[in-house]
Amino acid sequence: MHELPPLNSLRVFEACARIGNFTRAAGELGLTQSAVSRQIQLLESRLNLQLFRRKGRRVHLTQEGQDYQVVVRRALEMIADETQRLSRKPRADTLVVSTVPSFAVKWLAPRLQRFQHANEDIDLRISTSYEHTDFDRDGVDVAVRYGAGGWSDLHVERLAEELVFPVCGPGLAEREGLQQPADLLEMPLLHGEVTEGWSDWFRLAGVAVTTLPEGPRFKDSCALIQAAIDGQGVTLAQRSLVEADLREGRLMQPFPTAIRSRHAYYLVCPPRALRRAKVAAFRDWVGAEMARPGDAGPGR
Repeated sequence: MHELPPLNSLRVFEACARIGNFTRAAGELGLTQSAVSRQIQLLESRLNLQLFRRKGRRVHLTQEGQDYQVVVRRALEMIADETQRLSRKPRADTLVVSTVPSFAVKWLAPRLQRFQHANEDIDLRISTSYEHTDFDRDGVDVAVRYGAGGWSDLHVERLAEELVFPVCGPGLAEREGLQQPADLLEMPLLHGEVTEGWSDWFRLAGVAVTTLPEGPRFKDSCALIQAAIDGQGVTLAQRSLVEADLREGRLMQPFPTAIRSRHAYYLVCPPRALRRAKVAAFRDWVGAEMARPGDAGPGR
């Protein structure tokens, strides 16, 4: 390593070789022309050979200079590429939270400002996926998942249970004149991926059903909820995902009957992650948010 010339001389050499003009190279590098000339002289003295031939205002590489330029440029590009790659790695105070897209959009995103105000030293990143999280591979610190809670070899902490009930656009409900739960059998029903389905809800509401009306099925809950907002039908929805829409009048709940879901929200992470202050901060915050009275959190 002690045979390496100064890095600054190599940067100046690369710019001069690429541009072919010391003055313009000096402008690109933010140096004076005399400073550029000194760096080239220093490098040529170190190598004990001539790298450039001067001809008027232009400079031309010697054969040795051309050969050296190939090596120097490749080396500088490798350094730049690796520097950029490393700079993209999360900082020590970056917290990566994984959850499903619907929860991220409908519940988590509206509250992020509250988290940031309470934790200004944490750079929060939200990663969305329907797949099970591989914490090491995906670089995830902690996840919020909706399910039965049976994730082995992980810390699994129940946050809140969920209620599921029908919702629709106010215009659709008024137009169809919904009076009783059985009226929904005459409505276009939208189907999602919630654990509890329409058959469960009608049974709880005391409505005998032999055949459910057909309707479109959505994997993504955000698309399902938007279809209901747009008046395309009635859907079963999780309370946590629609309470803001209900509060702001984009949706209405035509009947009070609600299913207490078999699934719940869980905080999930490797056990060792709980020792990190940023994970503990998120754990405390998300639990407190879900317990806020009158907020758009899941049922308790």
